[in-house]
Amino acid sequence: RKGKKGRRNQGPMGADLEHAAAVFGEYFDDEDLEDEEGEEGAKEEEHAHDESVVVDLAAALMTGPMARLNKKIKDFEDGFWVLSCKGSEGHAAGVNIGFAYKLECFASKRAAASNEEPEDSMFLQGATVKFVQGTVFKVQTTNELNKKGTTNMMSTNSEKEAAEWMGAMELVPDVTVDWVGKDGTELAH
Repeated sequence: RKGKKGRRNQGPMGADLEHAAAVFGEYFDDEDLEDEEGEEGAKEEEHAHDESVVVDLAAALMTGPMARLNKKIKDFEDGFWVLSCKGSEGHAAGVNIGFAYKLECFASKRAAASNEEPEDSMFLQGATVKFVQGTVFKVQTTNELNKKGTTNMMSTNSEKEAAEWMGAMELVPDVTVDWVGKDGTELAH
């Protein structure tokens, strides 16, 4: 998925991360989120009766814009991400669970706050989170609750936001966080 206005961030594949962070921050203006109408509003009304999908942003451990590396196109794609504890998840990877911590991606903040399904999600049970450099960190999931383990390269607007996301993930039981990057520098937290 391309971000709104057809923009995509450039990431650690040799591109300038500061420029990517500036472009990414411009994409998620508060004004852009408030001015969205049309299809978004119609979808909200269409799904207003389905209470099972509602994300309580106030109860989430962390929310905000973040980009994930699409390995096929070797570029970052924007999303609005929510880290929260979900209840009554049912079955995941053949395991019956009562609750779990999930990282979910939505098209926008409005989509996350409404009844829309996430575009993607991952359980964080047993995950490893590692600082890479600048605003980039990776989230390596296991197949404990996910269908398969994956490695996700994530990028934020700033190093401060990267530290906030990693700090929120550090609060999740059974998640290991490594604050030292590949060049030996430690992300301030």
